[in-house]
Amino acid sequence: MPLSAPGAWDFSLIRIPSRYLDAMRRSLLSGVLVFLTVTMGIAPSASADTQTARTWSGAAQLAGEDGSLWKPTYRAGLKRSGPISVTTDTFPGDGDPQLAMAVFASYGNDKHGFTITQKFNDYAWAAEPAFDRAIAPVGKADIMIDNGDPDTPITLKAEVSANCYLPKDLVSPPPPPSSFTCSKTDVKRFGGVLEVTVKPPSTMTAPGTSTVIIESQGISYSKLLRIASGLQQVMG
Repeated sequence: MPLSAPGAWDFSLIRIPSRYLDAMRRSLLSGVLVFLTVTMGIAPSASADTQTARTWSGAAQLAGEDGSLWKPTYRAGLKRSGPISVTTDTFPGDGDPQLAMAVFASYGNDKHGFTITQKFNDYAWAAEPAFDRAIAPVGKADIMIDNGDPDTPITLKAEVSANCYLPKDLVSPPPPPSSFTCSKTDVKRFGGVLEVTVKPPSTMTAPGTSTVIIESQGISYSKLLRIASGLQQVMG
């Protein structure tokens, strides 16, 4: 998912019409989990079940008891813009069926906001996350999560990317070169993506390991990390 690369291209001489930049930013902010039903016309399977909840505890109940959801307690002053969507599904496998899920919530708006998408760590995605081709890595970052208990913090590795790759061909853009990277300031300028496997500091609240993806727009690198650090476990 997150790309790997370093290097640097100088885009100072490239002039991209503002209408294209605006279109790119709008598409990037539709959510880190750009559901394939919207972007590529590919819907979850017919067996998928999507429900909504008004609270994170309600969403956790819909998600079930096999794991935990993680709610953002630091939201950069932004309010949630709609209910929390919980999609569950089951895919056929070699042995037991593969359980799948995708939980999605949005805060703020398409100019200043973020989305959070997550699943239990041993589940598949009910709708595969699809990242914009403008994404390129910023690097790895340490985030400290205390799960509401400052005496038991845990440090986790997150991967941070930004949507800074602006190719000349916007109709059929090529992927970024393998050596291309974005800077921390690009997170706020172009939009950022943070991915982390989050787990509770204590086994007392297991099971709680989940894959969490946060996509931001108009939010600085440091605030994006702070949003991730403020994740708090919600059990079903």
